[in-house]
Amino acid sequence: MPDIANLELYVGGVWRDAASVRLLGPAEGGWEVGTDLAYGLAYAVDHESRNDAAALSVNLPVSLESTRGASWPPFLTDLLPQGFGRQELLRRLGMPETAAASADWRLLLAGAANPIGNIRVREAAERLMDHAANDRRGFTEDEVVGRNGEFTEHLARHGLFVAASSDDGAPRWASVIQQTVDATGVEEAAMRRALVDMVEPLRTLRDRAIDIGVDVEIMDMQRPTIEDIVVQLEAL
Repeated sequence: MPDIANLELYVGGVWRDAASVRLLGPAEGGWEVGTDLAYGLAYAVDHESRNDAAALSVNLPVSLESTRGASWPPFLTDLLPQGFGRQELLRRLGMPETAAASADWRLLLAGAANPIGNIRVREAAERLMDHAANDRRGFTEDEVVGRNGEFTEHLARHGLFVAASSDDGAPRWASVIQQTVDATGVEEAAMRRALVDMVEPLRTLRDRAIDIGVDVEIMDMQRPTIEDIVVQLEAL
């Protein structure tokens, strides 16, 4: 297993090779292992001294100098899969679903391809693209909204549960959003706010339930319906 992860940043509408982070100790030590982080020469020259979206972190402005830390930089731990995503990826890597920090580096290299922000690990992105190139099929809207078993399995194979996500059902919510806009005529921005207000507490509760080993199947069945969202919208 390599001890270097190559980091890409989405800048100017494209993914760019930006930096690399090297472990200074055994990967089994997880996020507590020291690291050496350096921006690539070309990237550093193009974006030197920037600490905005072109940087890995506001605390790590683009520079020609490397940065050593006693543990992983915080932004790197944010790229790790969490909750359901972590368990599923561990299973696909042939590791115990309860594996702790000793699995973090391997998870990062395999699972940090679908970030919420603008940083991803190149090795994970290449792994995901290899899967996508060899596994293509379509699904009906009903299969997406109903979270059909084959559909969710397909998402898992393509890594759509990874990079700090926790089975958020993004394709399903996208469909619910559109259906609700069509049914009510409300502005999409207002509908999205209502959806976030309803889903975030459930998501947080679900993650905590997983952490303590609770069966969340019933919880997953209690997703808000379009009617629930309409009621929430009327209260805005």
